[in-house]
Amino acid sequence: VRVGADGTLAVVLRERQSSSLRVLDAATGAALPSARAFREEWEEGSHAYDHHPNPATLGGKPLPADAEGVIPLGKGGREEVFFVVADGHAWRKVRAVFDGGPPAPVLLKEGGTLRLEIARWPELQDATVCLEGEDHRDRRLLPPPDAGGAAVHAGIPAGSWTVVVRRGAWWDDGIVYGRAAFTLEAGGEATLVVGTDPGTVGAPAPVTLRISAPSGWSKGPVSVEIEGTQPTNASVEQRGQVTLPADGSAASWTTGPIPPGRYSVTVEPQSYHDIVVPPGGGTFDLALPETVEVRVRVVDRETGKPIPGASVNWNSVVPGRNSYGLDSAEAGEAPGECRFRAPPGRVGIWATGPGYESDTDIEFDVAPPGPVLHEARVGRAGVLVVKFRWEGGAPPFEDFDIHFEMGNTSYGMNVEGGRCTRDELPPGTGTLEVKVPEEEFEKVEDREVEIRAGETAEVEVVLARKAR
Repeated sequence: VRVGADGTLAVVLRERQSSSLRVLDAATGAALPSARAFREEWEEGSHAYDHHPNPATLGGKPLPADAEGVIPLGKGGREEVFFVVADGHAWRKVRAVFDGGPPAPVLLKEGGTLRLEIARWPELQDATVCLEGEDHRDRRLLPPPDAGGAAVHAGIPAGSWTVVVRRGAWWDDGIVYGRAAFTLEAGGEATLVVGTDPGTVGAPAPVTLRISAPSGWSKGPVSVEIEGTQPTNASVEQRGQVTLPADGSAASWTTGPIPPGRYSVTVEPQSYHDIVVPPGGGTFDLALPETVEVRVRVVDRETGKPIPGASVNWNSVVPGRNSYGLDSAEAGEAPGECRFRAPPGRVGIWATGPGYESDTDIEFDVAPPGPVLHEARVGRAGVLVVKFRWEGGAPPFEDFDIHFEMGNTSYGMNVEGGRCTRDELPPGTGTLEVKVPEEEFEKVEDREVEIRAGETAEVEVVLARKAR
């Protein structure tokens, strides 16, 4: 935007630029004229298909490569995401920059095709199909098969794999219906039948929650969430809202059909309830306690002075539970003060401020009548800036794995504009780990970096492409 002498504003629009990809074999560097690219189309759950696309995420007709493996992408915005594949090679997700520059290199690993059959697929509740490599971190979600359990997946990397069919996503730790291993040769085809056992999960049925609370619990709608806590129902996660009557009477919320088993119910803010749903569902009465006002004063660890702009996130701490959602506290009237209302019991808080590290190891008890006062002392933080330098086209930073390790804590870092920044780091020495695509770049050695309070540590990483 430009401001004229007379105060008028002129909006300068950036001219749309072109972009192209040059697709090469990762091992030999040879051009792949059979390559084609598909624009990524967003859909619910698209993030789960980072490695192997769901057909629903492939938009429009494929853009073909020429004899030199170059795929013109036309003109577009600053960046767009594409899935790229070639005959005898594996899929790769890339981010194309529309800057009018030369074709960006895309290196594809050798791959093949899997013909998959999953036995008793129609009997499996909430089933997903996951491909797991020899490295436990190498997991990729596969699109579901057809109604009969059959699927053909082209573009899978060559190597040894295991197909795991389970209830829910792999991170839900749901019941495993079946698994089978196979080896795929480069340019080859494998056929695999996965035997499954649906087990005795039980027929899904609705559950009604009747929720009552003291007068004044909430002035508006209250969020309710129910989650399965067993392998047989780990994929169940439903949310809703209820408006609690001012006179303290109950309001009802009915879930969709869910299987029998143990569940955790959360009523905001941070009121946890465990229930056991019998076959056929049922109705449960949940009584919410009176909340207590909590005031947290966030101060400098050394000087004891309040920190302007401080923030606090909090959660109820329940024995036997190792995962929580966090709620944000409101800013108080005094500098460095934050306020929230919590059910009686133990709470944990994350306290920080601009230029300060996050203290995530603070717990204390909350009891009526309140207010409960607590002082959180946090130390000055340091900043780590990593700058990348390279020759040729822009590296595929989306394929990089960058972490800064300090003690038992791993801080992830994402690249924007050729650099990445991590603030709110505690003082001390850590290790910068930059994992690059091994088929394209030389290994980047780990580097020890000292973080000092109130200072910025800058590190330059030179990316060296492998000779071909």
